[in-house]
Parts: sequence; C-alpha cells; structure tokens
Amino acid sequence: ALVDKKAFQAVATIINNLIVERDSAPRPPLSIIPMTIPKDLVQQQDQAQQAAQQGSQRDQA
Repeated sequence: ALVDKKAFQAVATIINNLIVERDSAPRPPLSIIPMTIPKDLVQQQDQAQQAAQQGSQRDQA
C-alpha cells in the first residue's frame, strides 16, 4: 500500500472540515464515508435512526 503521510494529512483535514453537526453530535456526511463499510452495518444504523425518530415522534404526540 502506498502511504503518503502528507497526502493523508490533507485528506484528514478536508474530512474534518466537511463534518456536519447533527443533533449536537459531529458526524461526517455519508457521502464522504468510504464505501468499504459493509452494507449490514449501514442498514443497522439506518434502522436505529428510524427507530429513534419514531420514538421522538411518539413523545411529541
């Protein structure tokens, strides 16, 4: 693997600058997360988020 620390530093800086705050928790937008993440993990996150949203809607009702 070609590892160039200077190049890595630049990429890390760009990613840090792209982090969006969502629900007061800093989190990188999904578009910059490398596509090496297994789909199972991503789907579990989506389901957990939907469950959390449904829970907060119930609280408001």
